[in-house]
Amino acid sequence: MSLKPMKTVRADGFTSRHSEDSIRSMAARSDEQMSFFLSTIDQIDELEHRTNCHVKRSIFADCLLM
Repeated sequence: MSLKPMKTVRADGFTSRHSEDSIRSMAARSDEQMSFFLSTIDQIDELEHRTNCHVKRSIFADCLLM
């Protein structure tokens, strides 16, 4: 997935096209999306940590059996 460059928008142009309520709604959605994104990163980090611990335990167990 490639990221698209963000568009720069002048604040006065943006506010003239959107109502205050719609701007608040966009901000709330952005907060929810960011929270979901950060939660997903935390879950990936936890999974990576557990996987690393499991691999280390397996290697240690293999060494004990030698």
